[in-house]
Amino acid sequence: MAAFFQKILSFFMSILAFFVSLFGISVDTIAYKDVAYGDDPIQTMDLYVPDSYDKELGLVLMVHGGTWQRGDKSAFANEAKNDSAKYNVACATINYHLISYGGTVSMQDIYDDISLSIKKCVEIAAAQGVTLNKVMVRGFSAGAHIALCYAYNQKDVCPLPLVAVYAVSPIADMTDLDLYYADTLAWPENLCKLGSMMCGHTYTLDTFEENIEYIKTISPAQLVNRDCVPTLTFHSTKDPIVPYSNVERFFNALEDHGPAHDIVISESAGHGPGQDPAASAKLEELYGEYIKEYLK
Repeated sequence: MAAFFQKILSFFMSILAFFVSLFGISVDTIAYKDVAYGDDPIQTMDLYVPDSYDKELGLVLMVHGGTWQRGDKSAFANEAKNDSAKYNVACATINYHLISYGGTVSMQDIYDDISLSIKKCVEIAAAQGVTLNKVMVRGFSAGAHIALCYAYNQKDVCPLPLVAVYAVSPIADMTDLDLYYADTLAWPENLCKLGSMMCGHTYTLDTFEENIEYIKTISPAQLVNRDCVPTLTFHSTKDPIVPYSNVERFFNALEDHGPAHDIVISESAGHGPGQDPAASAKLEELYGEYIKEYLK
C-alpha cells in the first residue's frame, strides 16, 4: 500500500513539475554563494538551484564583462537568482581568471574555469538530488565574447551537453583592424597585447597578418559554422564601446553559414539593451524561448 501511495505522489509531483516548466510558475531557489570551484581565490561562483519537484534541470552559466581585465560575478547576481526561479533552471554566475598586460592568463585558462565551474555546479546540484543535464552559456560585453568563444571552441569538451549561447553586446571579431583603432576598448597597442594573451601568440599591428590564424581562434565571427550551437545575440548600432561594424561581421556570418540563431538589433540602445525597452522585452522573450526549447 505504501508503494502505491508513493507512486501516486510521484505522479502528482511530475504533473506539478510539468506545469511549472510549461507556464513559468516561479519557484523558490536554494542559493550557494561564494563557492570555490578551484584552488585559486579567483575561482568562485554563485549557484541558484530551484527548490522544485523537477529532478532534471538545465543550467545557465553567466559570464560577466569588464574588458577581460576586471568585473565580478555580482554583475549577474540578480539575473541568476531571478531567472532560476522564473524559468525553473539552475543558474550560476562565476568569477574567472582575468587577462592582464604582461600576465600569463590565456583564453584557454578562462575556458578551463568555465568547465571547472560547470563540473562544480553538477556536483552541488547532485547533492540536492538534482541532475543537471544541459548547459547554456550566457555573457555580456567581454563576457559575451568569452561565452561565444567557449561555445564555439569548447563544445566537445564541455562537461555537460552545450546546447545554446546567449551573447549581449559582444566583441565579435578580433581580426577586424577597425576595432583596434576605435578608441573605445583600448589603445591599439594595448588591444594587441590583450589579444596576444588571449590567443597565446604575441602579435602587434606590424605582425598582425602573419598571426591572423591565431587571432581567428578568439574571433567568434571567424568561428561560425553550421555545427555551432544555437545562438541568441544582441547589439546596438549606437554602442559606444564596441563598434556595430565589428559585430555586423558576426551577424553576417550567422546569416550566411551559421547555426540556428536569433539576432536583436537596436537603433537606440547603448552598450547593452537597457535604453531600449522594446529590445529588452524582445530579448527576454527570446531568452525564455531558448530555455524552453534547448534546456528543457
